[in-house]
Amino acid sequence: MSLVSSQSQSLIKYEAELAQLRGKVASQTMEMEEKDRLLLSKDKVVAEMRVKATAKVQSTVEQLTDDKKVEEDLTEKLALKVNRFCVSDSYLINFMDHILC
Repeated sequence: MSLVSSQSQSLIKYEAELAQLRGKVASQTMEMEEKDRLLLSKDKVVAEMRVKATAKVQSTVEQLTDDKKVEEDLTEKLALKVNRFCVSDSYLINFMDHILC
């Protein structure tokens, strides 16, 4: 009888340890699932930020392209005005030389 009692006590002890270990496994499983959810959420936020950053870069590139076009237009207009001024100035010099000679 004492052997059966000893084995019963051992069985109860092992079942308690098993229940404790199952509790730890369940707790760690829940922690891992929560970390997985947080990681997926982080990945989603990072992807959204990349999309926004790409759009912002594209917008900046387009703005720079527009600014460059405006600069080129203004440079061309300035060059035309300078050319007109030089032509009219040259015309006046030739005219004055003709009159004076």
